[in-house]
Amino acid sequence: MLQNHQFQVTPLKVAQIKLCKAELTYNVDFSTQLWAPVFVYVLKDSDSKGVVLVDSGFEPDFAESNTRGGRTQLKRALRSVNVDPEKVRSLILTHLHNDHSSFLNLFRQARIFLQATELSYAHNPLPTQRLFYNRSMLKHLEKADVELLRGDRRIETGLRVLHTPGHTPGSQTVLVDTRKGVYALCGDTVPMFHNWFPSDARFGTRVGWPRIPPGGHTDLQAWFESARKIEMSGASIIPSHDPRLRDRRSIP
Repeated sequence: MLQNHQFQVTPLKVAQIKLCKAELTYNVDFSTQLWAPVFVYVLKDSDSKGVVLVDSGFEPDFAESNTRGGRTQLKRALRSVNVDPEKVRSLILTHLHNDHSSFLNLFRQARIFLQATELSYAHNPLPTQRLFYNRSMLKHLEKADVELLRGDRRIETGLRVLHTPGHTPGSQTVLVDTRKGVYALCGDTVPMFHNWFPSDARFGTRVGWPRIPPGGHTDLQAWFESARKIEMSGASIIPSHDPRLRDRRSIP
């Protein structure tokens, strides 16, 4: 085993979505258009029993001219880092929007971890979010090896989740121990570095807020409470859709 059971995190870009930046940074930078990458994260330690995966890719099923990616790109990305989908031992879903939870049937040996509140909400989401939930994904979850979490939870040594609602009721953030400290894989709770560093002009228009919520959310008050919870963890932030991660080979 690695000392203290530390992981190496590899972000893999598996799709892209063309959108207005304000969809990710609430009411900020409406004039900025971008191709937002979609990532899955491969977590490797010295355990020969397989790897841990955070999120599972994106199968475009709406606005297809504004999306790129799919099953082939996901499989190619996993193959590039020598990951066999059949060897993934755990799959942690930050939430069930279809750009984070497609292709679950590729990972037939994995135990899937998600919040119980997210699964419940996915069956009856707000009208504005219905297009983000894929019915076939929900049917697959009925047959899969799923562990429903109810709040913060240790998954294994060096790996835990925080329940961080706001973007969706069951959003969760994955905290990963590495050789250089703890990193937070935030899902769409923090889609871009600009959300976390709103006064840093390198990331976009400077605003006076402590944080910028994501453009899509179900509960803004819960989101600000979740942002504070992540901040209190002391972890370094890894956002879900920031183009600056495209060329990042490993974390740390």
